[in-house]
This record gives sequence, structure tokens and C-alpha cells, in this order.
Amino acid sequence: MKMCVSCKANIYVACKKCSKCKAQQPHKDRLLKARNKFAAEEKEWKEKVKRNGNGTHVLDSSLKMLDRLAALGYFPILLLGKKRRNSYSADVLTSIQMKLDDRLEENLKDIFSKIVNLHFKRPNSVTKEDSRKEQAPKETEYVVLDIVPVSVDGANVSEEISEDTEEPGEKGIPIGTNTLLL
Repeated sequence: MKMCVSCKANIYVACKKCSKCKAQQPHKDRLLKARNKFAAEEKEWKEKVKRNGNGTHVLDSSLKMLDRLAALGYFPILLLGKKRRNSYSADVLTSIQMKLDDRLEENLKDIFSKIVNLHFKRPNSVTKEDSRKEQAPKETEYVVLDIVPVSVDGANVSEEISEDTEEPGEKGIPIGTNTLLL
């Protein structure tokens, strides 16, 4: 048991939020120290990996991590973006147990590559070092992606979904489309 940082109630050690006051609990100190240590040594590590040609070893380790997460019951998908000349390409990695069909994988790659390209087309005032830090946007710009469920034969199945689920429009979300705001 540990104490909540906000209300001082006894909660379980693995809780991310307090069950009484719903306050976020701090991450493990050991993990935070390791991440900060890597951030300090990132440039040297990157040069060393590139010089020795060990980039594929890092990718192999990430694939092993995906398999381990799948074994624990997660549904892991790793989206990677890499700079290719003037734009960014995307790749989708999954565990061995979870293979996506080709059409779904291509759609994920397409959506993610658009997101990455939009991220790096921001104004020049944001540098690469600042891109990891959260910043309040000066002017809000939204990109709306409407995702409509489609059956294997290509027919729109939003009518079928709305019949099987709650009434359309309940809770302010139209049934049959999902909107992602960036």
C-alpha cells in the first residue's frame, strides 16, 4: 500500500489514479530517473548506434517487446515514422499473434504518415528539441479524419452499426463515424 499524493488515502501500489479523489499518481522514480538519464545521453547513444550499424538491433528489440506485450494480453501496435528525403514515411509493427490485413495496415500507414508530415510542417519557431515538450498552440488548427466502417465487399455498414447499438446521436457522438481531431 502507498499513500495518495493528494488526499493521503491508502491506495494500492500499482494504481495510476487514486480511487477516492481521482488524482494522478506520480510515475515510478526508477523509471523517471532512467528516462532522464537516457535523455541526457541520447546524442552520444544515437551516434554510437549509427556508427556501429546497430539500428536493426533496436528494431528487433522493439518487436520482441511487442510480442511480450501481446503475451500479457495487450493489443500492441507500434507506429514508426522515418524521414525519407522531403517527407516522412510510416511503418506499422505488430506482434506475431496479431497480424493486420493488408488494407487496414495501409490505411494505418497512410493516416500516420499524414499526422507525422503535419507535425513537422509546423512553423519554424518550434525546433526539434522543443517538439517533445508540450506547448500551448498559438493558433488552433484542426485536421478532421472521418472513419466510416466499411464491410469486406465495400458497402457502408454505418446503418448496420446504428441498429445494433444505442440510438444515434446519444452522448453527442454520431453512430457510424469516428472523428479524430489533431
